[in-house]
Amino acid sequence: LKNLERENKELRKLLDFKEISPYTLVVAQVTDKSNLAVDKSITINQGAKSGIKKGDAVITGEGALVGKVIRVAERRSRVRLSIDIKSTILATLVGSPHIIAGVITGAQGTGLLLTLIPKNVLLSPKEKVVTDGLEEGIPPNLYIGEILEIQDDENEIFNSAFVDPPYTAEDLTTVAVLTEGNSNSQ
Repeated sequence: LKNLERENKELRKLLDFKEISPYTLVVAQVTDKSNLAVDKSITINQGAKSGIKKGDAVITGEGALVGKVIRVAERRSRVRLSIDIKSTILATLVGSPHIIAGVITGAQGTGLLLTLIPKNVLLSPKEKVVTDGLEEGIPPNLYIGEILEIQDDENEIFNSAFVDPPYTAEDLTTVAVLTEGNSNSQ
């Protein structure tokens, strides 16, 4: 009963996001999860027949990015979660006066690492990290997470920071795929 209640709440959030989003959303159920150290991914029950293609962004809640589609079949797709060590997502900071593009990768099993931030860009805990829109299939301003801790090494030319993702793989039951299109008819 609690799972059904959580799933209904998640679906309501996705439908609310769909109302304000300029993107076409394909809502999908998570049918399989891999939470291994070398593979953090999910399988969803939507695929090419619904317009999904490799590289599409996958979100949960009110537009929080959880990963990218890496494999597509006719009626299902595999999604690499952002917390996977092989995941890379171009990112920036909300409200930063600098035009920066860092890279988010999976780290520490369930966390994220923001790298390649120039030293002149000040980072602080609690700052919001979003997609920067420079990556094909990944629109700008999708929420990625919040900075937890800055890794400042004087011997490095870039800063890095640990980022807390807004989801846990275990809790994912319903997601939406942002597909090409100019309406939310899906």
